[in-house]
Amino acid sequence: MQPGVHKCLNLVWRKLSRPKQGIAPHACGLCSQGERLETAFSRVAEGRSDCSSGKPGRGGDLGFFERGKMQPPFEAAAFALAVGELSGVVDSPSGLHIILRTA
Repeated sequence: MQPGVHKCLNLVWRKLSRPKQGIAPHACGLCSQGERLETAFSRVAEGRSDCSSGKPGRGGDLGFFERGKMQPPFEAAAFALAVGELSGVVDSPSGLHIILRTA
């Protein structure tokens, strides 16, 4: 993998569909019954994300991206994460995100 290239999973809710305080229960309930974080995140993304990356089979996967390809608030949060780290709620023009960096 090239330096400066990240891969993330994304959960996003349109601001009109869910207030910011309504996101926390989804983040807190990601892992249950010993499930791996990436597996749990994918399952939740497919069932609850408003992003096209949440469609069945994609599991919130945004693929690889480099700086300058995402909206600034999302990019700043994604590039601040270590591999395997989960973000807090990130507010962008697209909605409210929870990001899991996978590579």
